[in-house]
Amino acid sequence: MKFINPDIEIIKQQPGFEGILKQIEIAGRTCYKSEANITDDSAKKFVNRMIASKHTSMLEHGTLYLDIPLGNLGDDREYMWKSNIIQIFKKNPYSRVNKYKKEHNIDDKTTISVDHYAITTNYRVFIEQINWDELGPMRREKLHGWELGLDKEYVLSFMCEPGDHHDKRITIKMFTDRGVSAEANRHRADSPAEQSTRYCNYSKDKFGNEISIALNADINEDDVNMELSSLEISYGDNIFKGLCQEIINDKNDLWSVVTAWLFGNMASEFSYMNLLKMGWTPQQARRVLPLDLHTELVHTAYEDDWQHFIDLRSIGTTGKPHPDMKLIGDMINEKINNK
Repeated sequence: MKFINPDIEIIKQQPGFEGILKQIEIAGRTCYKSEANITDDSAKKFVNRMIASKHTSMLEHGTLYLDIPLGNLGDDREYMWKSNIIQIFKKNPYSRVNKYKKEHNIDDKTTISVDHYAITTNYRVFIEQINWDELGPMRREKLHGWELGLDKEYVLSFMCEPGDHHDKRITIKMFTDRGVSAEANRHRADSPAEQSTRYCNYSKDKFGNEISIALNADINEDDVNMELSSLEISYGDNIFKGLCQEIINDKNDLWSVVTAWLFGNMASEFSYMNLLKMGWTPQQARRVLPLDLHTELVHTAYEDDWQHFIDLRSIGTTGKPHPDMKLIGDMINEKINNK
């Protein structure tokens, strides 16, 4: 059994369409703890598998920023089509649309002000929630007449890096325990992805053949190391068996809080590993895993949704947060607001 300190990491989306795919892969592979399989060209294949298997929730972690200029009906040949796509994003509950003015140079002497629409959405919306048939075929003027345009490709031609007028989305990876993750996942405006106890087999080599326990607000790394050092003097590598014998001999009333906490997690690990040896699958054996089990979860959300998260989980605007949840909330507050 190993012990891990709570922590967070902001995962910045890389530029371009490839960056969207890579962001989705990072979130998705967190569920299966298969980050070691990420290569320079693995993202597209991974995302295609997610789409083919209809595991499209992972697509929400890829943020798509668009900037669509819209002239008027008289001078913008694509006015109607662009108006339709803007309205679709306006009606979508997972997208944000902000209108602003931008100056365009017509020639050396003439400048006009054009309406622009800064759109923030996610790749799941783009793939799954837009009725492309509703838009109808877009027509582009060519030298020899009109041709049908490719709707999706045309929308992607407006893709850009986030600007001052876009509502930004932030992706944060949290390293914590299952109790805290249950609270964090209640923020339903967020897009979550979490390490899966159904598919992760902690008896395998990539997990070190052991479970990982998250340290907490009450017990820190020094507490654990000091207690383990003391117990090793008495029992060597057989700490769990030694503590079981103390229970038999009615000596456990002399235990410290740290010893009692260690024993509970050791008992969970012992039961979990034995159930796997007896033939249970990880999704069956996970029943005995503790809430202290270390987990990794990725949340992607708009900046104002993160502020709501901070208000509840760090500042405590609706009541005192759980101490372990506050540890994570304070870290996020510090990263986002420098507080």
